[in-house]
Amino acid sequence: MNEIGCRYRQRLTDDEMNAIRQARRRGAKGSARAMSGFAALWDAILGSAEGVTYLEASTGNRRFNPSDDAIPSDQSETVLRLLKGRLDRRSRTAVGMLWFNMGPASYEDR
Repeated sequence: MNEIGCRYRQRLTDDEMNAIRQARRRGAKGSARAMSGFAALWDAILGSAEGVTYLEASTGNRRFNPSDDAIPSDQSETVLRLLKGRLDRRSRTAVGMLWFNMGPASYEDR
């Protein structure tokens, strides 16, 4: 954990951001596309923090607390916008609720 209590607190790399974009594009339709991008986001964060994937961390006894990890607020906004993409209103609302419950914390990067 660092000074604000987060085990991961850093900017996502360009490669990680591109992996999120690519995962979202590869997803099926609708909110399944957003979930593919969401899993890629957590693969990047959890891979760096613990060396595990989102699937490994979210199954069995390897639960994780999203507030233990943080990305800069500008990246947080970009990722959320990317995940919502061209979804219909209902799916955008679902992604927003998922982000509220499972999105990483954010911080001002100065």
